[in-house]
Amino acid sequence: MIQFERIYTLVLMVAGSISIVMGLFVLWRRRAPGAKWMAMVMFTSSIWMIGYALELRSETLSELIFWGKVQYFGIATVPTVWFISTLRYTGRDRWLTQRKLPLLGLVPALTIAIALTNERHGLLWAEINVQEVGPLLALDNEYGPALWLFATYSYLLVLAASIIMIQMVNRSNRFYRSQLLANIAAAAAPWLASIHDLLHLPPLPMLDFAPMAFTLTSFILTWNVVGWRMTDLLPVARGTILESMDDGVIVLDPLHRIVDLNAVAAALIGRSAQETIGSRLISAWPELANATVFSQVTPDAPCEFTLSQNHGEAFFDVRVSSIHADESGGVGHVIVLRDATERIRAEAALRESEARYALAAEGANDGLWDWDLQTDEIYFSPRWKSMLGFDEGETFDQPDHWLERVHPEDRVRLRREIEAHLAGETPHFESEYRIRNKAGEIRWMLSRAIAVRDDAGVPERMAGSQTDITDRKTAERQLIYQALHDDLTGLPNRTLLMERLDRALERVRRDSSTGFAVLFLDLDRFKVINDSLGHLAGDDMLVSVAERLGQSMRTADTVARHGGDEFVILLESIYDPKEAILAAERIQDELGKPFRVSDQEVFTSASIGIALSSADYEHPDDLLRDADIAMYRAKAHGNARCELFNAEMHTHAVALLQLETDLRQALERREFELYFQPIQSLNDSAIVGFEALLRWRHPRRGLLRPQEFLGVAEETGLIVPIGAWVLQEACRIGQEWRESLPNGERLSMSVNLSANQLRHPHIVATVQDALVHSGLPSEHLQLEITESTVIQDGSAIGEVLDELRALGVNIHIDDFGTGYSSLGILHRLPVDILKIDQSFIQRMSSEQKIMEIVRAILALARGLNIGVIAEGIETRPQLEILRDLECAFGQGYLLTEPIPAEAVRRLHQDLNARTDGKAAVDPPAPPTVPAKSSRKISAR
Repeated sequence: MIQFERIYTLVLMVAGSISIVMGLFVLWRRRAPGAKWMAMVMFTSSIWMIGYALELRSETLSELIFWGKVQYFGIATVPTVWFISTLRYTGRDRWLTQRKLPLLGLVPALTIAIALTNERHGLLWAEINVQEVGPLLALDNEYGPALWLFATYSYLLVLAASIIMIQMVNRSNRFYRSQLLANIAAAAAPWLASIHDLLHLPPLPMLDFAPMAFTLTSFILTWNVVGWRMTDLLPVARGTILESMDDGVIVLDPLHRIVDLNAVAAALIGRSAQETIGSRLISAWPELANATVFSQVTPDAPCEFTLSQNHGEAFFDVRVSSIHADESGGVGHVIVLRDATERIRAEAALRESEARYALAAEGANDGLWDWDLQTDEIYFSPRWKSMLGFDEGETFDQPDHWLERVHPEDRVRLRREIEAHLAGETPHFESEYRIRNKAGEIRWMLSRAIAVRDDAGVPERMAGSQTDITDRKTAERQLIYQALHDDLTGLPNRTLLMERLDRALERVRRDSSTGFAVLFLDLDRFKVINDSLGHLAGDDMLVSVAERLGQSMRTADTVARHGGDEFVILLESIYDPKEAILAAERIQDELGKPFRVSDQEVFTSASIGIALSSADYEHPDDLLRDADIAMYRAKAHGNARCELFNAEMHTHAVALLQLETDLRQALERREFELYFQPIQSLNDSAIVGFEALLRWRHPRRGLLRPQEFLGVAEETGLIVPIGAWVLQEACRIGQEWRESLPNGERLSMSVNLSANQLRHPHIVATVQDALVHSGLPSEHLQLEITESTVIQDGSAIGEVLDELRALGVNIHIDDFGTGYSSLGILHRLPVDILKIDQSFIQRMSSEQKIMEIVRAILALARGLNIGVIAEGIETRPQLEILRDLECAFGQGYLLTEPIPAEAVRRLHQDLNARTDGKAAVDPPAPPTVPAKSSRKISAR
């Protein structure tokens, strides 16, 4: 017996140590909450066992009492920890709330405190005794009321735990039933030990087997944890794997009560596990309970649900599975919730994006295509097919189905652009091309695409769109056509002409054997048609001319409208000037035929300038310039002519341009001078007046006569300021001579006025200003106008002459006899003197008819009471004839040449000395007209 007692103490020490190790193993192996409380049972029972073993090994009373008190750290704790472990294992965690859990620990804590202070109150041990247990010593105390209260409380907890275990056995399947029976056996061991202790049963009635019983309980629990893997799959599905899941897991019993859930599920519900376990799902989470229809769930076909929480826009994928034990049916359900908010939002955004893309694609009216480069198959959208007239169901899934319909001129370029993008040479693909639709019509398309590449940059797909741009291309062509063609005639305009001239010049530079010609054409008398029939008729005329020009030219030639009534013709492949001249003559013949305009027959002709191509030309403008110069030369020689440009024409044109530049500066530089030719009595050569004649002392060319520069002055309008200067200077000098020369008060001053001057609005004011500033009496100023000026615009010129005549000046008709209808208006004009043109004077001595014309002019003048002056007297016979015809006055080189102002005084003195200072014949006095104030008059 003694040996057994010692062995028992050794077993207690070893079992206690093993129990501690097993508790640590359980905590390390199973981190779920249920395993933690089972490990606590092992730890507390180890304290009890080791403390009791050391009590039996004690040799003094004090040692016995110390280890007796140490045991109560285990004795007081084991029942409570065992009860909590049972509740956690069986899914009754709702009893372990934050309020109830401290209450369960209150009794063990109070019992330990009473044991440690028993000497003061004796509530635990009323009397302490020592008894011998074989060779060992042990306490044999008389228990106080605290011990009996604690014992009653402890065994009630153990009893409650046992009842719970027995209840779970009845409704558990075979797998769970085995674990529960093992746990019941673990709970029964302390009860058997307690019965032995109360009845003092042999063979060792004095030994306490309760510690060993709880050690046996620890061994059984460890076997459940390790052998049965109890914490891997409990009836409440509690385990480490569930706690480590990102998904929420809820375990329901057959009555749909929550028996367990992991931390993720508790967070989703919004309450702790202690508050949630035991409640029905319908009360804990009504939305989830309504969404999960458990009667429809089978193990083979679990259902999935999408759920939205009321408290927020959160969505979950819910999977419900039944827990089955055997053929008898399920015992509950496991609900797995996965947060699908991001996925559902992403899917919604994707659907919205797809809808937006589909709407945009439909609104853009584009066709879509997606080319799988791995399989070489291509998807064409229904809209893409419809663009080419194909139905949606027609097979069209190969790249060649597309590319073979592309226009042959665009196909190679399109393939090259696709390959360039796939090779990474361009950031995106974009190409415009023509394609043949199902009906064989050609349509313009614009394709845009981008390649999708893998991580290595290799293209896997190429997707893009196709837009029908036929209308845009048509509009572009129309705009280009309008930009390059004349709106009225439809002929190429100057822009297109210059482009074609530039290309023609480039061909000549590359191959000098090629050639072309440019014809510059200007219609003759077109202004007459516009003025007489109106501008609409003029436009019709231009359209008709354009049609005839186009019909008379070859297809390769270009007929362009340069502007106004000017046309330019580019004749291709011209190697001989004669060919260009023949083409110009053919045009003249065509234009010589009558035109029907405004129900009238109209005739016209054209002046044509021709310029031949040359490698020396650098710009098309140079060709047009030379053709234009030749055209003006043709017009100068008369209508309906053509002229071939030569270098002399260009030299002359450059000279005229330089002359115009110099002419504009001549007034500022005071380069003009006045020469004076006396008007003399033909009987005695006495001077009765002077004609002021303009000269230009050019800084490089010397003294220039009017015929060398007045034409340019007329064209540029410079004749107006030059004429005003002549008037001012002639009147000033005339007044000086009247005041300084003998008999000067009888002298008159003649000044020529051109048609442009007479049309100027300020001509009357200009004449009046010259008279006022010089002081010359108006009756001593003679204004000479040519007969042709009177004929061109008789009525308008007549009004101006009336106003000038009202100033008191005299009006002379110069070059009389050269016109063809002046006699019809002569009687209506305020004319004082006729000047017979020198062409009659110089021929009358040799041609009898001319002399009779001169005689008739003199008779006409006498009949109208108009004076006569003969111009251009150069020979003695001419002078004698005029004297015989009783012409009173004349001028010419025979009498006196034009001389500068400083030579006039000497000439006047010489002539007056020969005539004793008195003219033999006075000029006829003009009608006396009262002087009038200056007024504004329209001018040329």
